[in-house]
Amino acid sequence: MTDRADGGRRPRARWPQARPPVLGGGLRSLFNGVLANILAGGVGAALLVVGGYALKHLWAAAVFLGFLVVGGGVAVIMRRVRLARRPPSEAAMVDAPAGGPLLPPDILDFVGRDDDLEVLRRTVDEVPAVAVVGPREVGTSVFVLHAAHQLLAQSPDRFPDGQLYLDVRGARQARRATPARVLREALRHLGLPEPRPGRADDLDLAANVLHGWLAGKRHLLVLDNVDDPELVSRLLPRAPGCCALLAGSPQLRKLAGVQCLELTNLDDDEAIHLLATVRGGPFHGGDLDAARELVHRLNGRPLAIRLLGQRLREHRWRPADVLAAINRPDATHDPMKDLLDLSYRHLGRVQRRIFRLLSLVPATEIDAGAIAELARLHPDRATAELDELVRGGLLESAAPSRYRLRQHLDDSARDRLARDEPRRRRRRAQIRLARYCATAAQERAEALLPIPAPESGRRAADPPAEYGNWARAEAMAWFGREHELLYQLVVGWTENRPASESLALQRWRYRLAVALSTWYAEERRLGDWADVCTAVLGMRLARRNPRIGAWAHNELGVIHRLRSAFDEAMRDLDEAERLLRRRRSGRAQVLTNAGIVLLSQGRPYEALRHLDEARRRRARRDRRGLAITHLALGVAYWRCGQPAEAGRSLADAENAFRDLGEDRGLAAALNNLGLALSTQGEAGGASERWALAEELYRRLGDGNGLARVMLNEAVSLLAGGDADLSDVARTLKSVVEQSGGQQPSVTEGLGLLHLGDIADRRGHAQLARQHWEHARTVLSRVNAPEAVEAAHRLDT
Repeated sequence: MTDRADGGRRPRARWPQARPPVLGGGLRSLFNGVLANILAGGVGAALLVVGGYALKHLWAAAVFLGFLVVGGGVAVIMRRVRLARRPPSEAAMVDAPAGGPLLPPDILDFVGRDDDLEVLRRTVDEVPAVAVVGPREVGTSVFVLHAAHQLLAQSPDRFPDGQLYLDVRGARQARRATPARVLREALRHLGLPEPRPGRADDLDLAANVLHGWLAGKRHLLVLDNVDDPELVSRLLPRAPGCCALLAGSPQLRKLAGVQCLELTNLDDDEAIHLLATVRGGPFHGGDLDAARELVHRLNGRPLAIRLLGQRLREHRWRPADVLAAINRPDATHDPMKDLLDLSYRHLGRVQRRIFRLLSLVPATEIDAGAIAELARLHPDRATAELDELVRGGLLESAAPSRYRLRQHLDDSARDRLARDEPRRRRRRAQIRLARYCATAAQERAEALLPIPAPESGRRAADPPAEYGNWARAEAMAWFGREHELLYQLVVGWTENRPASESLALQRWRYRLAVALSTWYAEERRLGDWADVCTAVLGMRLARRNPRIGAWAHNELGVIHRLRSAFDEAMRDLDEAERLLRRRRSGRAQVLTNAGIVLLSQGRPYEALRHLDEARRRRARRDRRGLAITHLALGVAYWRCGQPAEAGRSLADAENAFRDLGEDRGLAAALNNLGLALSTQGEAGGASERWALAEELYRRLGDGNGLARVMLNEAVSLLAGGDADLSDVARTLKSVVEQSGGQQPSVTEGLGLLHLGDIADRRGHAQLARQHWEHARTVLSRVNAPEAVEAAHRLDT
C-alpha cells in the first residue's frame, strides 16, 4: 500500500463544466425577456392596467409596468445562470472510437508521382523495408499511404494477416516521442502486452514479443512522420513476409537494411494538375497563368498546393484574385502566409477567436467541451463553429467531437493570438481551460478511489458491481484518451510558462497534477508521474505554499521507492517532512511513507519509530490513512520480533479496510496477519486469513499479491519442519512464475532463495547454487536487503 499525500480524501469537484456568458446577448435578450414576461402575464396584466386607468390611479399602472420590466431582466439573468450550471451537452462528451491497426483512407485526388510509385513497387519486392524521405511539405506521408493502398489493391493476398498504421509524429508531437512510447503504441494496437517503464533491456524484450508474434505472418507496417531513426529501429520486420513502409526525414538513411527513396517537389505541370484536381476543374485563360504563378511561388510543395486548391474550391475564389491579393503593396513575401491570412479574414468573428485560442493548447487533440470552455461558448455553438473550421481546412477532426489545428498552422495561430487577443483575455482563457480539465480529472480520479462506509463502522450497502466497474473503466479510458493534453497542461506549460503566469492558473494546474497522480499510481506510469511532480515543484505556487511543495516531494518519494531507489526516496521524504514541520497536518502521510521505505531497506526499528509517530499524528477522520499506517506498523512489529503487537496492529488494519470497502488493502492486511499468527503458533487462524487473501487477490486479478500469499504459506510450512518438500517446492515454483516478469520483484527473489534451500536439503548442491545465484541477482536489482542472505548461502 502507498500513502498518498492527499490521504485519500480528495475534495469533490462541483465546478461548472462549461459556462456561457451570464449577461451575453445585450439589449436584445433583455427586450425578449421583458416581452416574454408581458405575454406570460396575458389577460391578467391587461385587466390590471385597464383597472388602474379606470380608477384613475396612473401610478399603479406605472408601478406594475416597472415590475414587468425588472422581472423580465431578472428572468433573462436567471436563465443564463441555469444554462451556465448545465453540464456539457451529449455531443461534447461523445467518446472517441478506439484506434485500430487498419490504414487510414486513401487520398482520392492523388496525382502524379508515377515514376516514384513504380520504383517503390520494385524496391518492395527486393527489400523488407522502404523509407520515403524528403524535405518538409513534400508529401511523403500522402505518398506512402497511397502506395500502401495500391500494394493492397494490386495484390489482395500479399498481406493476409493485416496492416498496422502508426503515426509517430516525431518532433511535431505534443510530447517528445521516445522508443518506449512508439513501441508501446504498436503493441497496444496489436493487443500484445506492453513494456513497463524500467530497465533498458525491457524494450528489447517487448520487441522480441512483437517479432515473435509476427513470425510466420505476412503483415504490412506503415510508419508515418518518423523524424528519428531510433524511434522505429525495434519495429522493423525481421522475418520474411512482412513489409514496412516509412515516411519521414532524411535521417532515416541511418537505418540499417532500409532502402531509401527520396521525393522532390512537383514540377510545374504536376503542380498545376494537382491544383486543378483539388479545385475540381481545369483552368483557362488568365486563371491558368495565375495558377502557374501561384504554384511556382509555392515552390511545388504538394501540401501548400493542396491547401490552396481547397480554398479555391470552398470559397469559389479565382486564382487571379488570389494572386492580386498576394501582390498588394502591404503584403509580406511569404505566399503561404498570405494565403492563410486571406483565409483567416474570411472567417467569422467567433471562428477567428477559436482558431487563435487553440494555439494555447498543446499540439494534441482536444474535445469540443474543452474548446467551448476555452472560448467561453455554449458547447452546441462551439461544435457548430468547429465543424465550420474543419470544412474550411484550418482544423482536422479524426474522431467525433475531437479537434486539432491542421499541420503547420500552429505558427500562424500563435501570431494571430499575439496580435489580436489581449494578454488579459489570454490569461483568462488559460485559466478556464485548466479549470475545466482539472475539474473533469478530479471527478474521474474519485471513481478510482474506494467508496468509504459510514462513520459508524458498519459496512454500507455496496452499489451494484456493474456500476462500479463501469465507472472505473470509464475513468481509466478517459485518462488514457485525454492524457496527452492533461500532461502538457501541467508539464508543457511549466517548461514554457511566461514569467507573469498567475497563481490562479497554477492552482488549477496543481489540482490537475493531483488527479493525474491518482491515475499514474493505478497504471504504475512512474516516468510521467515523476514529470508531473517535478513540474509542480517548479511552480511559483509551490515555493509560496509549503504544503504543495511537500505534496510533490512526498509523491516523488513514493516513486523512488517503487523504483527501488531508497536513498533518493528518503531524501525527498525528509524534505517533505521539513516543509511540514511547523504544520499540524500532513506529516503523518510523509512519516508513513518514510517508514515503508525503511522497511524496504531492512531497517525495521527505525521504521517502527516513524510509523508509531505517524499513528499518533493521524486524525481519526482519516480512516484510510490510519489503516495504511496500522498495516505498515504491523509489518514493522513483526520484523522486530514482536508478533503479538503485530497481530493487534494488523487486526486494526483489517477492520479498517473492511469498513472502507478497499479490497486490496484488506488482502494485504490478511496476508500479513496470517504471517503474524503463524509465528505465534496459530496455524488455523493463519490458514484462514491466507485463504481469504488468496480469494481477494484472485478477484482483483493481482498475480503479484497472490504470489506473496503463496510465498508466506510456503515459508510457514518450511519453518514447521514436517512439511512435504515436494509440495512446498511446487508452491514456490508457482510463486516464481506468478511474480516473475519484465520487472524483477522481491517476491520472485525470495521464492528462488527458498527453492535453493529445498534443493540443498535434498542434497542437490549444484541446483541449490543455481537458485541462490539467480535469487541474489534478482534481489540485488531491487536493492532488497535479502540479497545479503543469498550471497551468504553462496559463500558457505
